[in-house]
Amino acid sequence: MPHTLRNGHHKGVPATIVLNVNGRSASVTVDDLAMPVLYALRDSLGLKGPRFGCGLSQRGACTVHIDGKAVRSCVMPVSAVGNGMIVTFGRSRVTSVDWATYPILTLPEIPDVDIELIDRPTEKPWGAGEPAAAVVPAAIANAVFDAVGARLRSVPFTPAKVVAAIHRA
Repeated sequence: MPHTLRNGHHKGVPATIVLNVNGRSASVTVDDLAMPVLYALRDSLGLKGPRFGCGLSQRGACTVHIDGKAVRSCVMPVSAVGNGMIVTFGRSRVTSVDWATYPILTLPEIPDVDIELIDRPTEKPWGAGEPAAAVVPAAIANAVFDAVGARLRSVPFTPAKVVAAIHRA
């Protein structure tokens, strides 16, 4: 049974959206109007300038300009673009000159995000914010050191490794 979105469109029922991208009109067929603009640009239109960074609107690799305003395309649904003019950037030139004039998406501007866990037991995990997760083991190791004076230097932190580190300390 299709899920009904706020605008009356049914999730899973194809819809065609016309986007104005880099001065040209482009039609994109989507099954979900909440699909991020980033996926429409990269997967449907083949534009590789905006990139997937974190999916949380924090890194900026997905930044495009919509009507002159910097927008993180990984959290902007295609249905929210309307008649806006999308401008993408490659890696060949500077697109922002300073942080004071660079608009950063604020919490109230972030659209609703539907999280769907996909059961793929035969595939390696991917796409869950791995770059941000790299700092977690260091934070845990430092917390253990602060608590008990034992250094953990290799992940994963198993109970056996923690006990061994405590005995070495």
